Amino acid sequence: MPGQNSPLQEGGVPDELFARAVIQRKVAGLAAVRDCLAIMRDQPADGRQPLSAVMVQEGLLGRQDVDAVTEALQAGVVGDARIASYELLDMIGEGGMGAVYAAVDTDTLEFCALKILPKELAEDPDIVKRFLQEAETACTLRHLNIVGGMRVGEDQ
Repeated sequence: MPGQNSPLQEGGVPDELFARAVIQRKVAGLAAVRDCLAIMRDQPADGRQPLSAVMVQEGLLGRQDVDAVTEALQAGVVGDARIASYELLDMIGEGGMGAVYAAVDTDTLEFCALKILPKELAEDPDIVKRFLQEAETACTLRHLNIVGGMRVGEDQ
């Protein structure tokens, strides 16, 4: 279910799914989607345009791109990947303690990154404890060259 402030594209497709499909199909990149989500956040909630319309206005997509992405979503070619209120867009990194995904908070339309502990590691309480400590530490860091954490949590 899309966030309450998220309009639907033509055909009833939520912005978060549209963003994911655009990136997966390589129609536009993460930076373009992020910039358009920022434009949307600045629009009044009662007059907010769908992501597809903003991307067309910004010259990032053509009408045929919007139609192709919408059709792919309606046909089930691009799946829904969600954790809590976050729509995963694309994997942007992977390391020993998990994978990092570009994501959109569907409640706020904020672009963010999520680090996710793999299921096999999540079964070890010591690893989970270390992972959570790392995340909590990241939330306290404030430096221009360090990506700080915003939130720590668990989801099944």
